[in-house]
Amino acid sequence: NDETVREQCKGLIALSFMPVSEVEQQFNRIRALALPSLEELFIYFERQWIKGNIPLVLWNSSQCSPRTNNISEGMKEHIIKLKRFKYFLVYEF
Repeated sequence: NDETVREQCKGLIALSFMPVSEVEQQFNRIRALALPSLEELFIYFERQWIKGNIPLVLWNSSQCSPRTNNISEGMKEHIIKLKRFKYFLVYEF
């Protein structure tokens, strides 16, 4: 089922937003629930990202701040109000 595969792949993506201390445990949980047809993907992911040469802290964004673009949107609205522009264009800087 394509939807099941999609949801299980989203689980791998979500690992980058979890606290580093929980990533390996959650990876193992997701892998245990995964379809057998995804086993090669999980082998790759484990070798490359979980136990590979790239430390978890380099690809995990759980400690990054801000985690959304809301701060950018808020700044844009502030600039628009200050300049009294109806529309904000980047090239105006």
